[in-house]
Amino acid sequence: MAISNKTRKILWAQSGNLCAICRRKLVFDPTQADAESVVGEECHIYAQSARGPRFNPSYSAEQIDSLANLILLCANDHKRVDDQFQLHTAEWLQTKKAEHAKWVEEKLAEPAKHPMMRIVRTRANVPQKMDRISSGKILLNLAMQCHSSNTDYDDDLDDTETELVAGFLQDLHDYREIAGDVDMSEHIKITRSLNTRLRELEEKGFYFFAAVEDARIEGGERPPHPWMIFHELVTRATNPKILWEGESNDSTRG
Repeated sequence: MAISNKTRKILWAQSGNLCAICRRKLVFDPTQADAESVVGEECHIYAQSARGPRFNPSYSAEQIDSLANLILLCANDHKRVDDQFQLHTAEWLQTKKAEHAKWVEEKLAEPAKHPMMRIVRTRANVPQKMDRISSGKILLNLAMQCHSSNTDYDDDLDDTETELVAGFLQDLHDYREIAGDVDMSEHIKITRSLNTRLRELEEKGFYFFAAVEDARIEGGERPPHPWMIFHELVTRATNPKILWEGESNDSTRG
């Protein structure tokens, strides 16, 4: 059996192009040089095989790929719920899915009192290259000034590399969300932790690159105002797109 096109369409529609857990966007707009990026994953609540998380032997082949057994998640949450399946049980995922579908339905039903908010990007402001970041302090300061992120990484990661890269990116996203609400002592601890994680990446042959894009947000009750997008990339040190412009000015083209 396989997931049918009809089931896929219903699943994406009910989720509103958002992760059912963190509610981050699952399709990102194209850039000047690249096509759209799809980061949403159609995840099984009960696993397909006995070796998978939350396997239920009473589930038939038809039920495995049915809408009732699927939830739409971002890549980070998909890995997290499958790695920690004792915490993220089938019942927990079913509840999250139902709550999210209800939330999407309610949001769509709300009357449009103000023009819909949208992020306006200009081609000239889309970063054509990103700088290599090896300092936790610089990384955190860059990330904190941004309102959203655009994440990229190598496609051919093995299981160990996936755990390393996903763990680093998840930590960075979590730190970015809380950094503005902690005191200086905790802020310094965060930068030290990021220093350690950056070194771990480099020891395993990966570099981290970043750039900030100036955009703006329009609509809603407020007048247009700046919206900063944090572009982040974890890639192997052997990536041929890396340009060497000096020992302290490494960069990569997107």
